[in-house]
Amino acid sequence: MRVTLEEKLKEAFAKIGQELPVRPLTIQSTGHKPGHAGRHQHAECKPERGQAPAEVITEQTPASRQGAASKKKKVEKARPPLSSKQPNAAAQQLSIDLSVYRQGVNPRETRDASTSPDTRYEMSLGADSAPCWGHSDGMKTLELLKLELTGQQVQPIPKEGITAQEDRALVLGLDFGSSSVKVVIGDSALEKAFAVPFRNATGLPSFLLPCRLYKEGGVFSLEDGGRAMADIKLAFLAHPTVVKYQQRVVAFLALIIRRARAWLFSEKEVVYRSSNIVWRMALGFPTANHLDPEQTKGFRLLGAAAWILAGSSEEKIDDIGVIAALHRAEALDAGELPSDQEDVELSVVPEIAAQIYGYVASERFDNNAANNFMMVDIGAGTIDASLFHVKRGRGKWDFEFYTATVEPLGAVNLHRNRLDWWARAIEERTSNREDLLEAISAARKVTDGEEGMPQQLEAYFSAAKVQFLDPRQHSDRQFYGKVFKQVGHETYWKTSRGYLTREQLTDIPVYLCGGGSRMPFYGRLKETLNNHPSLYEWMRVKVRPLELPKRLDAPGLVRNDFDRLSVAYGLSFLNLGKVLKSIPKSVIQVTVSDGWRDNYIEK
Repeated sequence: MRVTLEEKLKEAFAKIGQELPVRPLTIQSTGHKPGHAGRHQHAECKPERGQAPAEVITEQTPASRQGAASKKKKVEKARPPLSSKQPNAAAQQLSIDLSVYRQGVNPRETRDASTSPDTRYEMSLGADSAPCWGHSDGMKTLELLKLELTGQQVQPIPKEGITAQEDRALVLGLDFGSSSVKVVIGDSALEKAFAVPFRNATGLPSFLLPCRLYKEGGVFSLEDGGRAMADIKLAFLAHPTVVKYQQRVVAFLALIIRRARAWLFSEKEVVYRSSNIVWRMALGFPTANHLDPEQTKGFRLLGAAAWILAGSSEEKIDDIGVIAALHRAEALDAGELPSDQEDVELSVVPEIAAQIYGYVASERFDNNAANNFMMVDIGAGTIDASLFHVKRGRGKWDFEFYTATVEPLGAVNLHRNRLDWWARAIEERTSNREDLLEAISAARKVTDGEEGMPQQLEAYFSAAKVQFLDPRQHSDRQFYGKVFKQVGHETYWKTSRGYLTREQLTDIPVYLCGGGSRMPFYGRLKETLNNHPSLYEWMRVKVRPLELPKRLDAPGLVRNDFDRLSVAYGLSFLNLGKVLKSIPKSVIQVTVSDGWRDNYIEK
């Protein structure tokens, strides 16, 4: 089919978040039905869909305008293929822009120009104005569970008169997030998965440990003391070849592995006292990064070093031990045989594949259905969004990813975006409020703080008023425009360009997960994914919650909080098969010609 130059230009402009400049046209009646499926339309041409929500910047959309009538021949606009055939799939390396992780690692980096206030707003502060967010610096002392064991052992401590009688396979699923770490240990023989608590708390908080490391006298620890280090994962992903970031990841994961094993052999000693544990460890990795073989290999090497270090005979974990563990991991990777303490089957799994496992492993999963899903994981630092196909093979699960995106648009970066706006506004309008500027500077450094942030920009300071004369310049609206561009366009809409058909994309199941998904700011995706004028008329989604699995043992965890543990749970059971990056179908463009010479074939 034919694609006009205008459509190509509009699509190109949409990819960079801008609208193609147009001049006013005199619209004449064409007799075209405005509700025709499969065509882009502006909101004014679609009364049945209504205007876009006020929070969304409609300029940043891949929409195309209804063409005016003219004497020229009508040209059919591009639409997704109607064929029901699945697109070809092949393993393909995906180039990842790691700059998305570098934003937020250094609080002194250059701020986005979009956060800068302008003259189109009014702002006032009272003499007693004060910050309305949590004042913690993110480094408060956590009350960790007291454990009798160190976790250095990989087998239960033998009891007198009891010998190991059977092999028992256990999987340690480790979800290493940007703000917190979660661990679930799965036992397929018992059909049980044990969520590992780290802290003296009730419910979900007991299973979440902030990704924070302390170092004093060259020794690493999870408990307060010495120099505190945060942004462990984000710093590594932004600079994966920097040795000090690699070493921090290894030290942190080793300490987590030790605590998980110590808890298991203490609390579940009766269950495993006569077992010989055959260990597997599954590490979650952002989907877009996982599709890059080199990044996956590098992260797997760090995981192997962490397991080796956790099982070392030296109780303290220091720089010397970390370096030795890295060298040993490289030797094992080169073919040397592991000792009993080092022996583990290690895998790196796309986090989103692990998240969906709870559903695909349930009775509700129909292997003969389309089984295309969209997952949006809204974390502290990033949003990880993918649209993919799941297929059950012989005891394994295969995943084919059509789109996979990761952007620095998570909850903490939303918080920082608002803080940046306020910093500029205060500097421009009330520069004498150094106390507020200092509070903003301190708040920007927190990446694993647990206090809730204000729900909107206007609520960040008491006795303050903000009003935008041009609503399009609102900081929250601009940030949400980026969120919708990633989720609605680069993840959902892009799949219609040669990956899936209209029938396959209509009413596709969508799962919103992660801590940020609870915020009303991100919750708007449920509405805008179904009524945004930039999407095709037929594009609709069905937002589903993740069900709490019966075999997960997590005392105090309520159903609505399961998504925070869903990655770790999936890692503890998922037997991963193939992970493919789909290749879109080629759209053959046909040029119609009326010239008889163009249609004449010479001998």
